[in-house]
Amino acid sequence: MKFTSYEIINAILMHGLNMGTHKPALFQSFEKFYKSSKSSIDWHYDLSDSYFNIYEKRFKKDRKPQQGFIHKQTVQERTFDLLDAGKISRDQAIHDIGKDGFNDVLYRFHSFGKDKTTFENYFFEVVDFGKKLILKDTLFEISKLDFDELLFQAKIKQTTLEGSYLIKHNTDEDFRFANDKRKTFLQSLKNIEKRIDLTKQREFLVPYQSNKCFYCNEFLSLSKETPAVDHVLPYKWVLHNQEWNLVAGHSLCNAQKNEFLVGPHYIEALFLRNENIVGNRYLWKDKIIKHLGSSKLKRKKQLFFEYNKIKDQMTYNKKVLWWNGDKNYDLRKNPEYKSLLTRLNN
Repeated sequence: MKFTSYEIINAILMHGLNMGTHKPALFQSFEKFYKSSKSSIDWHYDLSDSYFNIYEKRFKKDRKPQQGFIHKQTVQERTFDLLDAGKISRDQAIHDIGKDGFNDVLYRFHSFGKDKTTFENYFFEVVDFGKKLILKDTLFEISKLDFDELLFQAKIKQTTLEGSYLIKHNTDEDFRFANDKRKTFLQSLKNIEKRIDLTKQREFLVPYQSNKCFYCNEFLSLSKETPAVDHVLPYKWVLHNQEWNLVAGHSLCNAQKNEFLVGPHYIEALFLRNENIVGNRYLWKDKIIKHLGSSKLKRKKQLFFEYNKIKDQMTYNKKVLWWNGDKNYDLRKNPEYKSLLTRLNN
């Protein structure tokens, strides 16, 4: 099966092993080279400078940890602190980034999950470590619209990781993670049973649904529209906001589905979407495992148990309150709705 460059980068950003924020930052650093069609990248004056700029701007605006190990800093963080304190010059900072800041990310960028070979050197190749990087045609063949969408996803991914790491660094309380306009906020879990505004979660959910609406499977853009976040099993029956039951979709699709019950085919899709998240090192993975189970089999069994429990509650006079009055009702137009991200995790 042949995948587009857009799909491959989407998978790399969503499913690459993220011990730090290096992958999304590296992709963002390619922006100016993509826009100027520059393929031969000087290590010091081009790559290191562009890469460090991504971190410098974020640190000056809103400093957050860049990896999950408590009391440990990344090369980017240490370099910024030295520069900010006037201990080193900017040229020295760029030199230090070029020397020590790419040791892992360049060789691991093309991996997703545990697969390190399928797309090895697909978008760039290190010609001489410390001297030159060559960007390939596979990167430049991405349309400007798709590149901007991927760039937006990379920024969201970095913010998502920062929020996850911030929670790990704050060990005194139990916090819940939320996103709002690419900024990270923390809120207590004590009011979890109350219905809350879930739009803060859309920037995380959409990429893990391969930029597709959960209900119709058509393209869902974060940059061009405002996706809705919905409880697949209606909130009025589950009375919780647990992550395994939240999906993103078009506002129109969400309004059509309303508080009705979807057929079991949508629960199968929900299971697959949840496995996309579990396949990534992200805070929601632990939440889903906590509520649904430690193995794929247990999670699927528990998910359908929850579904059947709600179905019983939504049955009156032997009639279930199905969406559109039909157990088999399905908005998805394409039967091959399993996208690249789903295939990688199932």
